[in-house]
Amino acid sequence: MNTDKPRIALSIAGSDSGGGAGIQADQRVFQAHGWFCATAITAITAQNSAQVVRVHPVGPDLLSEQLQAILDDFHVGVVKIGMLSTAENAAVVAHFLPAFQAPVVFDPVLRASAGPTLSVSDGFERLFPLCTLITPNRREAEILSGGAPEAWAARQPCAVLITGGDEPGDSVVDRLFFSAEVRDFVGRRIPGPPVHGTGCTLASAIAAQLGRGTGLTAAVEAGIQFTRNAIANAVSLGAGARVLVGN
Repeated sequence: MNTDKPRIALSIAGSDSGGGAGIQADQRVFQAHGWFCATAITAITAQNSAQVVRVHPVGPDLLSEQLQAILDDFHVGVVKIGMLSTAENAAVVAHFLPAFQAPVVFDPVLRASAGPTLSVSDGFERLFPLCTLITPNRREAEILSGGAPEAWAARQPCAVLITGGDEPGDSVVDRLFFSAEVRDFVGRRIPGPPVHGTGCTLASAIAAQLGRGTGLTAAVEAGIQFTRNAIANAVSLGAGARVLVGN
């Protein structure tokens, strides 16, 4: 019998009924990296591979109770944040984060690849000083910055990775801003139909590395490679975007 206890990660995110993103994707990624993943659900969504039908936020009181229950029983080694859905939920998470005393990766989800707005940016600023890294795609960075993502990223109190997977072109450029430095991670685009859950997968993969003590740039590089491998092996299970089922 294996008596080694896995590290414990915490995913604070929405539940994806289609299983392609959100809490469900985070759990798969952390498990692939050898972590046990506890969860605090911020919203229930009705969605599948083709569309987001409905988003129903979890109330801040219930979110607070979830986080307190985890804090009371587990030693969490890393926290990954995804969709928060409301400013009230952002405030709850900001209240609890210092107590976990762990690296924090925040993927500030604002919109699914197809469907309505999933989260609001109000209140996000109070989270940034508590994070190790935030991972917006370029469109999200433009919304958060008011239209000047590069300058905005350079002045944040945490590291920022602006991902480029949603941008056109044969190459994908993910740009990391940290400690007054900028580093580009460039790779060739993997051909194929759209893929669902790449942002969740990338943020969770980086978090899994940071939680082990891996340095920031090495963790980002490993997370990008993990995500690229997952995209290369993505499968079509429904009528819409492909899903990431492995690495």
